[in-house]
Amino acid sequence: MPLPQDVGAAIADYILNGRPTTGSRTIFHRVETPCTPFFTATPVILIAGRALKRAAITGLRSHHAHVFRHTFATMAIRSGVSLTELARVLRHKEPDTTRIYAKLDTERLRLLARPWMGANL
Repeated sequence: MPLPQDVGAAIADYILNGRPTTGSRTIFHRVETPCTPFFTATPVILIAGRALKRAAITGLRSHHAHVFRHTFATMAIRSGVSLTELARVLRHKEPDTTRIYAKLDTERLRLLARPWMGANL
């Protein structure tokens, strides 16, 4: 996903000055010895979850790293980005995968829904 300039600068600073010297091209490494790269996404997911809880972020269905991807996608759709463009950025191979994000915009979907006999939308 595209990164804001300040985030890109922080990652570059970490690579140059913060992480242990390594021949690996992997960005994030364990802090404790051995300072090896993460081999799965699990540590990043756990770190993001702890950070979200520590920041007392509310209103989320879950406190997992994937919430950042969903938030980005929802904001992009609300800003008028097409599903095709979003699929490219998110690197989805199947259009149906990207369509999942369209259903997150409940308020805009309500505008399209037709009244159902006696239903409260």
